[in-house]
Amino acid sequence: MPRVSMADLVEVLAEVVDPGPRPGRATRLGEDIPLDSREMLRVLALLQARYHVRFDLRVLLQLRTLGDVQDAIEAQLEDSPP
Repeated sequence: MPRVSMADLVEVLAEVVDPGPRPGRATRLGEDIPLDSREMLRVLALLQARYHVRFDLRVLLQLRTLGDVQDAIEAQLEDSPP
């Protein structure tokens, strides 16, 4: 079971922008959810603070969907001690 729920991601996203009516794993950042670069950085900063993770540049460049964000956070949480 994922430690990062889609509802949690949408809650964080909603602090910055309107995530739309039904965001899910395939929802595209910057397309389905209009985000400019400053808003995207704000969302990522909030997620890093909430989950105590850090996104390196290689990972940041691969984030296209909410599912990508969820997977990136999950991967870091799996590598960290409980």
